[in-house]
Amino acid sequence: MAASERRIMIASLAILILSCFAWYQTTLIGIADS
Repeated sequence: MAASERRIMIASLAILILSCFAWYQTTLIGIADS
């Protein structure tokens, strides 16, 4: 149980980091375009 909970926590953390990075990248591209 604890192992699967930890895996889920790591997975959601990875998704959060990836979405933040994607948002940051698109924001930079938007600033560079304008």
